[in-house]
Amino acid sequence: MQTQRTLLFFIPFMFFLFLFIGCTATAYVAEEPEANATIIVPAWAPPYEDIHHVRYYYMPDIEVFYDVWNQEFVYLQDGNWTFVSSIPQTYAGFDLYNSFVVVLDAHVYEPWMHFHYYVSHYPRYYYYSYYNITDTHELRGFNENTAGEIRLKPAERTRLDEASKSRPDRERVQASAQEQKTQIATRPQQRMKYYGQDIGKPVKVEKQMMKPKEHSEKPDNHQTKSTPPEKR
Repeated sequence: MQTQRTLLFFIPFMFFLFLFIGCTATAYVAEEPEANATIIVPAWAPPYEDIHHVRYYYMPDIEVFYDVWNQEFVYLQDGNWTFVSSIPQTYAGFDLYNSFVVVLDAHVYEPWMHFHYYVSHYPRYYYYSYYNITDTHELRGFNENTAGEIRLKPAERTRLDEASKSRPDRERVQASAQEQKTQIATRPQQRMKYYGQDIGKPVKVEKQMMKPKEHSEKPDNHQTKSTPPEKR
């Protein structure tokens, strides 16, 4: 009799528990472009496949992201991620056509909200000592979707050189006089600890890094909404 009473209580309890979990759980999916959307790959981008699913790049040398679908550079300024249509003036001297670019996993959503992963997996200039520099083809980037290096063939190098000569004036940004001033450090520098084991390896996209399934609004050119990362 006691066992039956226990079961009568336990079964409804478990039913409502699973029902509650199912209603509150958030599903995550790989992001897809809007119907009939035109994906414009920038002229300075390295060659890669599956251009209709890849949305973001990361440029480790300047720690800046690029949103292909919105044609925006995303960079950190005064503690806030800022969105602009051309390369920020702070990086006016940066040559996009000869830069090292990481093509990010197609499943990730708003990767700058998980910046700590990317700055540790891809330290500035890490590729100089990490990859084989004796390869006959020029190293131009890394593709997380194939977990492989991106190297240029002669024809691709020629295309980039021609595109660089005819690039729009809006990409030839000059730094302001204020930004060109040398800043004086207020205290000694502290070395970033990268630990080494993840350098050059693809970032594993966890569910909190993906776009929520019920999130249907497309961010505008100035503001984005994001789901805060889960606590670990």
